[in-house]
Amino acid sequence: MKLLPLCFVMAASFSNGAFAATYPNGATLYSAPPLAVLPSSPPSGTYTPATMDSPGLQAAINAAANAGGGTVQLASGNYTLNTTVVPKSNVFITGAGQGVTFLNRGSSFVYPTGSTSPTWTGLIYSNNPSGGVHDIKFSALSVNGALSDTQRASQWPGFYGVSIESDATVANHNFRIQFSSVEIKNSGQGVECKGTTEVTLTNGWYHNNGGGNLFFHNVYFRRCGDITVDGILSNYSGAHGLKVAGGTSNYTNESSNVTVKNCTISNNDYCDGYFTGVANMRLTNNTWKYAADLQDSTVTNGAGILLDKEGTVGCSTVDIVNNVIQNSWAYGIRMYSGDSVNIQGNRVNTNTTNYDVHATNLTCDYNTL
Repeated sequence: MKLLPLCFVMAASFSNGAFAATYPNGATLYSAPPLAVLPSSPPSGTYTPATMDSPGLQAAINAAANAGGGTVQLASGNYTLNTTVVPKSNVFITGAGQGVTFLNRGSSFVYPTGSTSPTWTGLIYSNNPSGGVHDIKFSALSVNGALSDTQRASQWPGFYGVSIESDATVANHNFRIQFSSVEIKNSGQGVECKGTTEVTLTNGWYHNNGGGNLFFHNVYFRRCGDITVDGILSNYSGAHGLKVAGGTSNYTNESSNVTVKNCTISNNDYCDGYFTGVANMRLTNNTWKYAADLQDSTVTNGAGILLDKEGTVGCSTVDIVNNVIQNSWAYGIRMYSGDSVNIQGNRVNTNTTNYDVHATNLTCDYNTL
């Protein structure tokens, strides 16, 4: 058993112990962030698209929304989207299964390329409507942006698989957005939520999205609260597997109350998990791992878990417990600045540097190298 290397900290305690499958005996855990509340059931009513394309899907969504809410039920097979589909409040979009119902970018869908000021777009895109959106659920379907790895790496990736946008105003905030058993792949950015409270991702697969050129990712949250990510697989992003960021342009609004558990977030080109300006966060029972056979001279996995400032706001009240963090070319766990941080019961090894943690009020023990 190797001793845990000293982290750069103030007010910290350290000890050495075996990896545990449950919380280490005697561990002091901070209060868990509340679980996000799932969207309430919409009013009864099921709507089936008349055609398997953007107009058919949008017409069914509009009909459900106009009735006060409902479920748009998608059949198995391929839906071809050549224009953006706009989700609406109180409407659930449900397929026949992940890998069974496909929403595919069509060949005539115009997506932004080669511009530093693109017209942002996406297959499913709520673009900051007045008053925001609420109670939307996506389930049992696959979304395919149909961009090659070369396209994702070379273009300005302002093309989303699914995006729920909001500006920094309270009036346009979004509420209760859920993704359950959803696959999103081959997009400039997989799933993005901004300005949203109570957002959940469960049992999905997010892969081959984003590019390191301008740092777009598989999963991205900004200015969000009460986030739960449970049981997802996120891999092969051109940038980060999961990014959670706080702040507006003046960095006054951090993301908060974040739970990431039972996930495998691995083999992403930059960081598997990247968190900036997040308050009240618990990362438990996850695997953050970069496969050794994928390491090469052009792709360097920056960290399993990286915690940083957003402007002047650092991460605070953080639990990192019972994770496996391995094979990063750079860091297993790296934290530039934080407060009230608890790192316990993790297996952190075979990274170039396992720990580089700068924090006040840090407990770092029961970890195994």
